[in-house]
Amino acid sequence: MVYVLVHHTWESSKEKDAQKFFDTVKGAAASGKLPQGFKVVGAFMGKNEAYCIWDVPSVKALTDFAGQLKPPTKIEVKELTKIA
Repeated sequence: MVYVLVHHTWESSKEKDAQKFFDTVKGAAASGKLPQGFKVVGAFMGKNEAYCIWDVPSVKALTDFAGQLKPPTKIEVKELTKIA
């Protein structure tokens, strides 16, 4: 398992689409409908950007999952090392 930071950005005109996407992912997490081994550790939203921290089997597994979801955002993915 690895921790992954996903940084989402979007244009102001895509705000509603981005919010709908995040609501869908949040709902899937709350109802246990994420792929096996996937856990949202935290999510934070600001103006035209969001940061999501995941605990997942691999970075590739997360990017494959994101590709299936087709987020209406640009994403940047970084593997994290837990230090505490």
